[in-house]
Amino acid sequence: FFSSSIPQSSYDQGNFGTEGEGPRLEKKISDTSMAIANFAKVMEDPFIVQIASTGLLGTVILLILLKVFGGAKKAATVPEPILPSKSVRKNDFGAPKKYFTKEEVAKHNSRNDLWLIIENKVYDVTAYVEKHPGGDAIFNNAGADSTAGFKGDQHPDTVWSAIRPYYIGELGTDAQAAATPAKEVKKYSAAEVAEHNTKQSLWIIVDQKVYDVTPYISSHPGGFAIFNYAGSDSTAGFKGEQHPDNVWEVLAPFYIGDLE
Repeated sequence: FFSSSIPQSSYDQGNFGTEGEGPRLEKKISDTSMAIANFAKVMEDPFIVQIASTGLLGTVILLILLKVFGGAKKAATVPEPILPSKSVRKNDFGAPKKYFTKEEVAKHNSRNDLWLIIENKVYDVTAYVEKHPGGDAIFNNAGADSTAGFKGDQHPDTVWSAIRPYYIGELGTDAQAAATPAKEVKKYSAAEVAEHNTKQSLWIIVDQKVYDVTPYISSHPGGFAIFNYAGSDSTAGFKGEQHPDNVWEVLAPFYIGDLE
């Protein structure tokens, strides 16, 4: 929320180290300002908004206020994020959503509708096709058992966390499939998601899936940075280097539907 730039003369005089360090410092200040501005908007507090709008000085003042008045309270009240037990396998998802037969899975073998079987679990990876680092190799076992390829040396240890959000059910018999009719997936428009951008109701979009992360606000290790993409597509920020490998497992419980 401030637009002033650091003069080139400051670099020349050595005030910000080397010329390469100056732009990085400027970017850090800009990123911090954006996060605080978003936080102020979400908090809907006129006092905070007024301070945040005053520029760099306001940024410094607000950071000090947050540190002095919010630090102790935050340390005492913010719970630790709920993470899966280390004794639980990364691909153990509990009770299945639905059973599918091999014949049913085999029908989903195209770029616009792609399912895979991995260790007798069924995944709809349609939304991941264009993001797959291995390109069209994802189609090698389209609509069929991809366990062997999935466990190949080309995949990192984090692959289980990456595939988890696409889980839709278990491989089963005709009788099991008939006994568990598919649960309809709720669809949301981008406009509808955009309405949920406050601390009372915070939704985000990650890989075309919609998550209601309102209950997670106070547990978010990055604090109010969670509001940077409030009510919008948070895919880029979500996949940033600041997040640990188990971030998908943390996000999964907040899934509520797909983007239209």
